[in-house]
Amino acid sequence: MTYEMTQLRKYANHLVRLYAWRMAHPWLAYVRRTRRRGRSRRIAWTSVPGYYSRWAQAHPVSRRASYARWRAKNKERMRAYDAARYRRDRDRIIAANAEWHRKNRARVRLRQATRIQNIRGNGGRHTSAEWLAKCALLGHVCVYCGEARPLARDHKIPVARGGSSDITNIVPACGSCNSAKKHQTAAEFLARRRAA
Repeated sequence: MTYEMTQLRKYANHLVRLYAWRMAHPWLAYVRRTRRRGRSRRIAWTSVPGYYSRWAQAHPVSRRASYARWRAKNKERMRAYDAARYRRDRDRIIAANAEWHRKNRARVRLRQATRIQNIRGNGGRHTSAEWLAKCALLGHVCVYCGEARPLARDHKIPVARGGSSDITNIVPACGSCNSAKKHQTAAEFLARRRAA
C-alpha cells in the first residue's frame, strides 16, 4: 500500500470517528464550530441548553458575584423591573414576606437587636414632645413626597451609617418613602428621586 493510500485511509477513519462524535455530542460540536468561526466563547457556551443552570449549581458563589456585578451595571433597569414586578404581584410579595418573617423569627429578632444596638451605640435621643413638635414644624407631611400620610421617624443619616437618634437627625416620612430610602442619606435619596 502506498503512502498516499495510508494517509487517505487514516483520514477516512478520522472522518468516521468525527461524525460519530458529532452525533453523540451535538451541542459540543456546535460550540466547537462556532468558536472556530470567531464567535465568542460565552455566546457559544450559553447557547447550550441547561449549561448555565448546571454551571450555577456547581458554582453558587461565582454565580452570586456575577449576578451582583450585573445588577450593579444595570441599576435603572433592575429598579424599573422590580417596581413593575411589585405592582403586578403586590399581594403575593407581601404574603411571601410575611411568611418569611414567620419562619425566620430568630433572624428577624437578631436584625432588630443589631439595629437597637447601633442606635444605642450611635447615641442621641429625643422625646415624644420633640417628635410631635418636629412634625408640626414640617406641616405633618412626609418630607420626601409631601403627602399627608401616617408618618414614621426617619433618620436623615441612617443608623447603619453612623447616624444618631438625636432630633436634628430625625424627620417625618411616610412608610413607603422610609422603606424606599433604605440605607441612603436623605440627600442621596432625594437626588435619586429627582434623577428618576
